[in-house]
Amino acid sequence: MTVATRFDWDDRYLVGHQPMDDTHREFGALVDSMLRADDVSLGSVLEAFACHAEAHFASERRLMDQYAFPARDCHVAEQQRVLDSVHEV
Repeated sequence: MTVATRFDWDDRYLVGHQPMDDTHREFGALVDSMLRADDVSLGSVLEAFACHAEAHFASERRLMDQYAFPARDCHVAEQQRVLDSVHEV
């Protein structure tokens, strides 16, 4: 198994909605920060990621509800698994 040591943004992650694309870039930067963090800084980086993810996912849920996104339930379940993992750590 290969363990990632960094996360590089790629424009294939763009969804075409500028505010959400900006949020996804922030998300990616925080993932990259977690991958690069040492033992001393990991706790604060993880906390920053958790705060961002909670706000990010809530915003996405509002948009998915507003536009009746067909895969809403699956996406929300995936988001919840991420949050559960973060809170477990």
